[in-house]
Amino acid sequence: MYHSAVSLYTADVLVIAARHGISVHSYADDTQLYLHTPAINCEATFARLIACIDDIGLWMSSNRLKLNAEKTQFTCLGTKYQLAKVDSSVFVANGSVVDLLPVVTCLGITIDQELTFADHIRRLTGCCFHCLKQLRSSCTW
Repeated sequence: MYHSAVSLYTADVLVIAARHGISVHSYADDTQLYLHTPAINCEATFARLIACIDDIGLWMSSNRLKLNAEKTQFTCLGTKYQLAKVDSSVFVANGSVVDLLPVVTCLGITIDQELTFADHIRRLTGCCFHCLKQLRSSCTW
């Protein structure tokens, strides 16, 4: 029942994004907006994305909610060649400066721009090594 209430409550975010032609993925209170575009069209795509985020921010404000600018992350995915064509300048969305990040997190997964998952694998193996060390030191054979 609770999950349905959350889905209905945030359904307007999906409608706003659809008006801008932007795809959305939501999980609980975490929402990702995403677009597919050739690197040459990034400037127009960024403008569309900013307009969508601004509209979502206005909707949230009118519903006594706040878009958390500190948790807002932005990245572009592609090959090194494609990413070199992207203007990585800073843009302002919903009144906050948002940098283009080389690595972002999504539901605990670390995603890099080229989708190598190297940072995520490095972090995961580090956690596993730590757990194995803890197990070894607590073993009384």
